[in-house]
Amino acid sequence: PACNTVAGQGQTLAELAQWPTCASCGTANVPRTRKPGTGSKRHHGGLTRKKYLDPDTLRAFRQWMAARAKERNDRRAYTDWIIVEILSRTGLRAGELVSTQEHPDRYLRIADLVLTEADPSIEVKVGKGRVSRVVRISTSLAKLLAWYVAEYRKGAGPDDPVICSERCSTVPAQYRSFDVKLKTWTRQYGADKLGLTLRGHVFRHSFAVDFLLKNNNDYVALAEILGHSDASVTMTVYCHTTDGRARQMAERMQ
Repeated sequence: PACNTVAGQGQTLAELAQWPTCASCGTANVPRTRKPGTGSKRHHGGLTRKKYLDPDTLRAFRQWMAARAKERNDRRAYTDWIIVEILSRTGLRAGELVSTQEHPDRYLRIADLVLTEADPSIEVKVGKGRVSRVVRISTSLAKLLAWYVAEYRKGAGPDDPVICSERCSTVPAQYRSFDVKLKTWTRQYGADKLGLTLRGHVFRHSFAVDFLLKNNNDYVALAEILGHSDASVTMTVYCHTTDGRARQMAERMQ
């Protein structure tokens, strides 16, 4: 049955927590923002299975990337591994890591890495919508990034890119090159094992789904990590996805 719960637009984070649940499915009902003239139809959120990796598949893929890097033992393979680790463990947009045609100056710089032992983080200076944020990272990721910078970004200045072009160390890697890498990884690992073809937002969506499953569907915290301007955006995208995953996990445990 259709959902009849209506939630207002532009709510504060405190008000979001008070939104009612859908009488038919029991989950928080967050409508997509409607364009004028498109009618009053409300939509449930949720990603299709082709847009994210479940936690087990993502873990296996990350392990494969690590083994691949250690086997090849060269800069390109280690850079590939670092790219996957950053995107899958922080939720950064690919366009916040590498340079895009639309936003050539928005990419992760050496100065954006805060690799202190006490509180390591990544500073996203200008994200989508020109919203800046700080993303806390694990100590293990901080150590991996510190090793990569020391090993493969020697002499890099604070404004130089973390992920640079293969031809010039002061020029950021381009999104089109990243897109080629995604196709290569899909082919080498196997699209059948992944259950999808890797695309730019797959790692971000995978991080988000895993975060919600581990943190009791904390949409407000996830919105801050992802850089969403409103937690309603986060809930619209992920609410039904995590509900389905939670049910599957519960069934496996029984």
